[in-house]
Amino acid sequence: MSLVEVIKRPAETLSEITIPVDHTNGEDPPAGLVFASQSAVDAWFADRGVTAMKNLEAAWRATPNIVGHPITFELVSGVHRPPQAGRQGGFLLEGKSMSTNGVDVTVRGVLPSSWTVIQAAATVTGYSNSGNNPYLDFAASTFPNDGSLKGRFVSLDTGQVVIVHDHTDSRLEVIQQLSPAPTAGVTQATIVKPATIMRNSLDDIAGAGSIAGVYARNNGVRAFSPVAFENILFECYGAFYASLGDGQPTKYTYCHVDLPTEFAAHGLTAADYAGGMGGFGEYASNYNCSALGTKLISRTPSGPAFPFIQYGYAQNSYYNGFGTGNTASDRTLFQATSMVIANMQSRAVFLKYGCKFEVQDFFPGRRTTIRGGPGLRMESDAMIRAESSCKIWFEDVEGPCIQVGDDCHIVAGKSGPNFANGPLGGNDDVGIEFHPSAVGATVSLGNGTVTVNGSVGDVRMPDGSLVAWSSLASYGDFALDAATGARIVRSA
Repeated sequence: MSLVEVIKRPAETLSEITIPVDHTNGEDPPAGLVFASQSAVDAWFADRGVTAMKNLEAAWRATPNIVGHPITFELVSGVHRPPQAGRQGGFLLEGKSMSTNGVDVTVRGVLPSSWTVIQAAATVTGYSNSGNNPYLDFAASTFPNDGSLKGRFVSLDTGQVVIVHDHTDSRLEVIQQLSPAPTAGVTQATIVKPATIMRNSLDDIAGAGSIAGVYARNNGVRAFSPVAFENILFECYGAFYASLGDGQPTKYTYCHVDLPTEFAAHGLTAADYAGGMGGFGEYASNYNCSALGTKLISRTPSGPAFPFIQYGYAQNSYYNGFGTGNTASDRTLFQATSMVIANMQSRAVFLKYGCKFEVQDFFPGRRTTIRGGPGLRMESDAMIRAESSCKIWFEDVEGPCIQVGDDCHIVAGKSGPNFANGPLGGNDDVGIEFHPSAVGATVSLGNGTVTVNGSVGDVRMPDGSLVAWSSLASYGDFALDAATGARIVRSA
């Protein structure tokens, strides 16, 4: 290593860099020291007789702000803490500018093969990949029959890790298709959670940061690629979000948000732990992620489970028990494939001002489920669309499953029903309610169908009257007349 390479504070990376981070045994470089290459990092480790840096933030600042090569921060298992309290974020990661598209800065925990075991391995006795609801079967009484495994990860010895969205004592219903296929009587399944923990507390009593436990802040720099978090368990309180990208693109893969048992001993409430993972001002993507907001607290957190404001994408993800799924506006596009949004306080998803919520057909036959609590609400030119054979299921929804405001649009795909009741049923009102202000709202059935309903009926019109889907089918695509708000007319 050339000492000049370190001292001159290089503006841009010279090579791909990987930095191990160990909060217990690592050592941080002095402030101002910046490493532009892997050889520089390795030489400093050798000189200090260590193998890792201590704090993620210190390691982050010790790399250039202009990134032309991938930078990876490898966090060991165990708890990682921020260096100080009382800032906007527990972990404050100031924005880096990616000079080359497709180059990520990655914060990575240990791989699922080293995750913390919640329940020991059990033998799969059967499985299903058919339809829109894959599952794994086991011997009777293998699991608790109390719903406690919802949102947890199942690690299969086939190499796949999947998320449970519902279960009995002998069946795990999972988010995504099983591939490679399990072998009955052979495949082993273990309930696990990430073993690398980012906790925004210095002492497990007081939180650090008021906006987010992990706060990736752009600061106006141009970022082509996201900050990527992989295999991380976020444990935070005293913050409105667990992890947030503020103008900084963010991507989450096999990440989990939960309230740890030890925090409950300090009498924490929802005010101490409020939201999930996501981003605003740019985009955020969640892949195989889960967030549990109702663990060990007296009331549901008030923050959103996935706060996407410009662009969001969620695949194979589960969110339970927050204020809303998200509040999306300003022409946001939110795309979903195989996700479950359960037990939100106010709305499962709240769309307004031109926001689009799409269930994509990248993987035909998938479904997104809205379960428990209020349903989906649209206002002011918002759109909800289910493509191809994909479905949005509604189960045990309180109030209208879909509430439609002015100039909003529902689009069904090529085969249906695209909007339907899930297997659990239990919706207590109507499938779709057109608000009295819903003039100009349209429903485009295409070649698909809409069958979602509740115990009160199928569709509530703006004047309060109930209409059956069978009565609307002959209209094909239809709109609500702008003059009366109640009369159905053929759309142009």
